[in-house]
Amino acid sequence: MPSGIALPRWNQGTTAPVSRGAGKLYLPGGGVREMSQMTRRVTTPPRIERLKVQNFRTLQNIEFKNLTPLAVLLGPNGSGKSTVFDVFAFLAECFGNGLRRAWEKRGRARELKSREADGSLRIEIAYRE
Repeated sequence: MPSGIALPRWNQGTTAPVSRGAGKLYLPGGGVREMSQMTRRVTTPPRIERLKVQNFRTLQNIEFKNLTPLAVLLGPNGSGKSTVFDVFAFLAECFGNGLRRAWEKRGRARELKSREADGSLRIEIAYRE
């Protein structure tokens, strides 16, 4: 018999009973717990509902509204599909390393800002937790 079974870690949400029947869970240290007595947290992951980007590389002015959990981007080469994902990579770098480092790593305004664009680079995200 296994000495322990690792369960997924649930961060937040409502508590719901595990529906696996009347099995046994062998815990580290020799403890045993009936599966019918166990509970786990059920969460809904955060979801992006709207994305608006202005003057980021090839995306001069684009807005995605009412996004569903699964969205597909279709378009010809050079239309900006990969650039949409690069927006998220840039934001991750900003939060991870700081805005200045992310800005300089990507070539500053020369590489990030849309060429011949008026106005500043702008990224807006609306999400639901």
